Amino acid sequence: MEKEKFELFYRLLEEEKVYMVPGVTFVKICGWIGADAGEMDSYIESELGYSGDGILEAYREGHEKRLEDKYGIEL
Repeated sequence: MEKEKFELFYRLLEEEKVYMVPGVTFVKICGWIGADAGEMDSYIESELGYSGDGILEAYREGHEKRLEDKYGIEL
């Protein structure tokens, strides 16, 4: 796995918040950045302990938690 592709994946999550776009999947993001989904999944698992889909879910849950903490909104 090219480190540059992982860094782009990370920026898309952190800066662009693509995890909030309806219908976005780990496989779609990998396709956008030209990364093999299997290789990216293995890399993320080894670096972060999450699967590709798991990291998206963690970001989504974190966002929901922030809204709940900040505004008392439960999604």
